Formats: sequence, C-alpha cells, structure tokens
Amino acid sequence: MGPVRGRAGPHRQPGARRRGRLHPRRRLGGGQPRLPRHPAGSGARGAADTRPIVASSRDLGERIAGNFVRVTGSAPSNYVGDGTGLVTREDLGGLNLSTVPKVFIECANMRDGKDAARVTSDAWRQKAAQGISDGIVNFLQP
Repeated sequence: MGPVRGRAGPHRQPGARRRGRLHPRRRLGGGQPRLPRHPAGSGARGAADTRPIVASSRDLGERIAGNFVRVTGSAPSNYVGDGTGLVTREDLGGLNLSTVPKVFIECANMRDGKDAARVTSDAWRQKAAQGISDGIVNFLQP
C-alpha cells in the first residue's frame, strides 16, 4: 500500500473533484462510508483542516450508502452510525489529507459468514460496484 501521503495524494492532481476508495475489512461492514472529521476548533500547525469538504463528503457518503443498500440489499452497519452506516473518522490519513470530497466505504464485515460469502460472489460484487457508481453519479449530477 505504501505511505499514506502516496495513497492520499493522487486527489491533488489537477482537475480532481472527488475521491473514493473501496476497502473490504475484517471488522467493519455493510455499506459503511467513512467521512472526514469536522475539527472543533482551529488546528495546530500542519494539522488537517477538512472543514471545506465535510458537508460535501457527507452528501457523497449518504448518496453512496443509500444506493449501495438499494442495489445490493445489504443493510447498513448496525453497530455504528445510529442505523445510517455513516461514521465520521479523524484517524484516517487519507481522509484527513483530502482537499476534495472523499469517503471510504466498507462493503462487508469479513467476520460475518454471510457477508464474507457475499464478497466472493461475482454477481454481488457487480451489484456493489453499481450501487457505489450510482451514488457517485447521483452526487455529480446538478
């Protein structure tokens, strides 16, 4: 994977408007977008300030999560996000270094047998990709 600045940096290319990554994780599940944090006050020198992208990242996350659930039939995570599957994180460098709307989506809980089986299915992966794509397209449309 490499250093976080290398993984997070491509969004800084000229013309980048949004950024997303897909992560199948062992402990997190069900269409759960990670969102940038909203700093409570002014940050220390060099600290991330994601205030300019918090609202648009939340909008992007809501659209991706909604479409992911609709297309895959997977329920959002039931242990974080108060039933929405959305959770704000302040400990993910890729989100903290972003200057454009960005979300990470956890597509399955790999400790859950049903979720783990789903991600081995080509048909389910196609649905997951379609749900994510639909969310992005919906976000980009005026």
